[in-house]
Amino acid sequence: MTGYRGFVKHSSSTTNYFYALDITAYIHEHRQSQNRILELSYSNNGDAGTRLSQTRCAACFIHQNIETHCMFTFSRLISRSLTAALLFFAANLADAEPLRIAVAANFTDTTRDLIALFEETTGHSVAASYGSTGKLFAQIENGAPFDVFQAADSAHPEMLENSGGAVNGSRFTYARGKLALWSPEANVFSDPESWLASADFKRLAIANPKTAPYGLAAQQVLKNLSLWDALQPRLVRGNSIAQAFQFVATSNAQAGFVALSQVNAWQNSNGTLWVVPQQMYAPIDQQAVLLNHGKDNPVARQWLEFLRSPQALNVIKDDGYDIAD
Repeated sequence: MTGYRGFVKHSSSTTNYFYALDITAYIHEHRQSQNRILELSYSNNGDAGTRLSQTRCAACFIHQNIETHCMFTFSRLISRSLTAALLFFAANLADAEPLRIAVAANFTDTTRDLIALFEETTGHSVAASYGSTGKLFAQIENGAPFDVFQAADSAHPEMLENSGGAVNGSRFTYARGKLALWSPEANVFSDPESWLASADFKRLAIANPKTAPYGLAAQQVLKNLSLWDALQPRLVRGNSIAQAFQFVATSNAQAGFVALSQVNAWQNSNGTLWVVPQQMYAPIDQQAVLLNHGKDNPVARQWLEFLRSPQALNVIKDDGYDIAD
């Protein structure tokens, strides 16, 4: 007999689990502890009645010396069970799917803390994808199934809103980023502007200005100091601010322009740090928006409300961000 596999649901406070059951094994187990034997008489094509031994347990009927009509009855039972299991699984599939958010790379560590807090207080699961704002934007434009987009600027969420890819009126600033020049080595520079002008280093890391808002801010700072063209041979560009930070943390660049939040999350407190004055680059207003894929998902709206809650704002501020007025 071919085994039929069904599903049984077990619920905890945060997750639904589905366990596969081998119904054939289940039936066999019950055959070993049958409750009672019934004697069944029936006529077949007008012939004299044939006595069959029928085993019945609490869960199922198993016929010994099974005739064709008995197999049909049992198959119908299996078919009904399979249909019920599939319907049950489909009805609960939506509940098992996590909220999917696309998050700018600079906000990685903060997002992990926020997800832990959100899941603990709501019981909902969140799956985050991190990357440069420009690359995440391209993925969303190409149909990536994200519910929420948390960019490192305001331009990309606004473009999605204007193009119809996001829900109008859902966009807001969840954090204001700060740019920093950082090296994990102590006493690398005392006067950062003079150190940059001296070019007394082999490599300086920045994020790609074309795809990463923090890279654009670094470009603005160097242009403000009239050093953008002069430092081109020494610049190494990361695909995201996370990669730019990695270049510096692994000493592949002596220093780099990174997000202050990344430095705050760095476990080694030693190093050299310059928090770049705000007037040297355009404000990094990091905006979130509800995407069309998540417009009917109440958990997506709940997440956006959570980002504005006092609990979330305290985490964001502690990680080195400013909060929009």
